Amino acid sequence: MIAVANESFRLVPDWTLLPQTAVFLAVVVGLSVLVFRPVRKIIQRRREFTIEAKADAEVLAEEALQLAIGRDEVLAMVLTEAQVDRDKKLAAAYREADRMTAEARENARKVLSANAVTVEAMKKSLEQDAGVHAADIAESIVDRILK
Repeated sequence: MIAVANESFRLVPDWTLLPQTAVFLAVVVGLSVLVFRPVRKIIQRRREFTIEAKADAEVLAEEALQLAIGRDEVLAMVLTEAQVDRDKKLAAAYREADRMTAEARENARKVLSANAVTVEAMKKSLEQDAGVHAADIAESIVDRILK
């Protein structure tokens, strides 16, 4: 237990309480006017600025979202157009390749046909020449044998 000494305990304040209260009130009023009000105004301005900045950020975020959606739509359209254009160009290239191949085959047939005719003509010519030369050679041999 706490041992209480035989001291007198006074609950009545002394005369300094009044000046202390006056100084306290003067300090509170002075601080309120000189410090607290300007700090509260600064805090309020910052709060308003923050609220405005948040609202602006939300508006900008919504605009950015709309721009992104629009960009995606435009990219999808461009991609579709590019695919259609690619398909058209590819089909045209295939048609051109088929045309060129057919033309090359026709030219090759013509060349082969012309060469075949030339080969046949040369063969007949060589056969005739061989026949004429064979007859000449045979006559020459017969003439040499008979001589």
